[in-house]
Amino acid sequence: MERGIDPELMRRVRAGEYVVDAQAVAAAILRRRADRAAARRLSRMLVAGELDGPAVGPDQPDPRTGRD
Repeated sequence: MERGIDPELMRRVRAGEYVVDAQAVAAAILRRRADRAAARRLSRMLVAGELDGPAVGPDQPDPRTGRD
């Protein structure tokens, strides 16, 4: 699929028929910023807390020690 500028949109801009809704643009920018901030907060929760060992224990006891 070819990506590019819609020819009809280009025609409307050239003809002066295209009007930018500044309120809609500002709302979209703020919404996107809020979405990014939420994604960053969520991603911090996904970081493993233990750096030296596994985050969870094994499913079966260790055969050498007999412990979980």
